[in-house]
Amino acid sequence: MSEVTDTIKIQPPPPEAWDRCAENYALGFARVTKGSFPSILRHLAIEEGSCVLELGSGPGYFAFEAARRGAEVLGIDFSEKMIEVARMNAPDCGFQQADINELDVQRRWADCVVANFVLHLLVDPAAAVLASVRSSKDRARFVATVWQAHSENPALGLFYQAAKMTGLEVPEAIQTGPALWDYDMLVRTLSRAHFGELEIRTIEWIMPIKPEEWWDQVLNGTPITGQFLLSQPADQLEKIRSNYLKLANGFPKDDDQIMMPVHAFLGTGIVAR
Repeated sequence: MSEVTDTIKIQPPPPEAWDRCAENYALGFARVTKGSFPSILRHLAIEEGSCVLELGSGPGYFAFEAARRGAEVLGIDFSEKMIEVARMNAPDCGFQQADINELDVQRRWADCVVANFVLHLLVDPAAAVLASVRSSKDRARFVATVWQAHSENPALGLFYQAAKMTGLEVPEAIQTGPALWDYDMLVRTLSRAHFGELEIRTIEWIMPIKPEEWWDQVLNGTPITGQFLLSQPADQLEKIRSNYLKLANGFPKDDDQIMMPVHAFLGTGIVAR
């Protein structure tokens, strides 16, 4: 089996797709990714003077947290618009528009590398991990997160469940996501880098959200799920929305917010040459 087939099931969104939804993503879906920050920060042990390389820096929220702890941060993203958003959110950090498989970073510069919910959006995530290792010091700390399956994450899974309830046939590759939703695939990808102390575990958190607000944020701020929904005829989209709201309102509530469970895999390791 070829490396590309082994690591990805769907064609990742191109830069222009992220450009279109960058601002809405920053205001909406990016909030769910923040739930992983405490676990990531515990492993990286960032301190004053740490050099942090972030792969797929998105709107810059993690970069801001690292800089707040005294780190020098370089964030890499291939979306020009996302870089613009990140520079506004984390003005004390450096950002570079680039393909993270072809990093132009000083060798053995980074003390810490983080790839927060980005590897599963790459055609060749193993190549990105290896490129980051070349940019890292000996004993640098590495962290990567990827989502667990949609069945474990209603934050996205509910949209596909709602679509199928209308009789819509959802392509298998879209509803299951890239192969890195799978634990074994993440193990194989990170093992390519020969990390020391490689460990993969599950992390989980709760995201309070208003169902109607989350519908709008995913619809307009995600280049895969949102694009899939927006490609449907108006009457079909309204049926999906109605089913989604019924499903979402079945979760525990606190006033007008539902308590949305989120599950991810956290892979950690130490660069060992």
